[in-house]
Formats: sequence, structure tokens, C-alpha cells
Amino acid sequence: MTAPSPSRRTLRGLDWLNFLLADVQTGVGPFLAIYLASYKWNEERVGLALTVGGIAGILTQTPAGGLVDSVRSKRALVGVAVAALAAGALLIALFPWFWPVMGAQILIGGTSSVFIPAICAMSLGIVGRAAFDVRQGRNQTFNSAGNVIAAVSMGVLGYLVSNRSIFFFVVALAVPTVLALLVIRPDEIDYDLARGAKDGEKGGKVVAAAAFAILYFFMPETRNTRLANQ
Repeated sequence: MTAPSPSRRTLRGLDWLNFLLADVQTGVGPFLAIYLASYKWNEERVGLALTVGGIAGILTQTPAGGLVDSVRSKRALVGVAVAALAAGALLIALFPWFWPVMGAQILIGGTSSVFIPAICAMSLGIVGRAAFDVRQGRNQTFNSAGNVIAAVSMGVLGYLVSNRSIFFFVVALAVPTVLALLVIRPDEIDYDLARGAKDGEKGGKVVAAAAFAILYFFMPETRNTRLANQ
């Protein structure tokens, strides 16, 4: 298997995807408590909303990794997750009430788990194993820059306009994020390589099933139950 040679267009698209995706994700969490407090939410309800989003993110991490591994079109999966995150932000902006916010937090927390494994898989499929470490470092550079720019921009926007405008800004940022995703050429993402294949083999066909089997075997609760039933 020859080393991948991605085009400058695809690499730049991956740069901008990491930068803009950080902007989209940053705009939801840190400003939510302040926004909800302005609508007379008490500390308990705000804490519950934040906790629900965090729990949703934790519970979906393993299924999200399996989904990324099994889906061929990583770009489409990221695009759907970006759209879902934007929909959650819009729901919070338009309906700052208990159940809409809880539903939005579950949606945002669940879909956010897709981004990290999907970007890693796309990067591996684009640049290959030899250049993956360097590529990941570059991904994090653009991601960190996006976080800083997003925090400053949204802080200024919240101060000059309103806290609510931040969530509309997140929705607007979803558009250039999807455009950056479309810049990446799908034919330059090696599907097998993106699933962890080594040279000359087909990779990742049973990764998700194997991961769940490992979790089942090594978790103390399930191990003790198996031993008791033997």
C-alpha cells in the first residue's frame, strides 16, 4: 500500500473544519448557564441542564465510536452531527424552557461525541499512519485557535448584543463548517485506512463488536455475574 498523497485542497479543508468545528462547539456550553439564568432559571435547573448534556455525551461515546467506524461516509456523518448541534442551539435560543432545553442538551451532548473519533478517522484515512501524529498535532492547533477566537467573539457578541445572539451565531457558523467539510475530497479518504487497517489488509470490520465484547468481558459487574452463573 503506497503512502497517501492528499491534495492541498483536502488538507486545507481539514484545517478549516477543525477551526470552525471548535467555534460551533464552544458556543453552546460555556454560555448556557448565563443565558438560562437571564430567563430566571435557578441554580438547580441550570445544573440539571448542564449535567444532562454531560451525561448524554458520556453515554454516547462508545456507540459514537462504533458508528464512526462502521459508516463509510465520515463527511456525511460529521455534517449530520453539525446540523444536529445547530438545531440544538436554535432550540435553546427560541424556546428557553425546561423540556426544550433538556431535549436540546441531550441532542447536543449526544452528537458532540461523534466529532473527535470522526476527525481522527478522517485524518488517518487522508494522511496515513506515518503522517498521522503530525496531522493530529495540526488538528489540535487549529482546534485550539478556534476555541480562543470563538470564546472572544462570542463574549463580545454577548456583551454588545445579547446572550441569546450567541446561539444564533452558532447556527450561522454551522454553514461555513459544512462548507469546509465539503472542501475535503471524499475519494482522498481511504475507508479501510480510516478504520485502522495496516498495509495490505482490510481493517476494522469487527472493531465495534470487538470493543463491546472487551467491555463486557472486563467490566467487574459482568465478570462476577458470569462466574456466579458458571
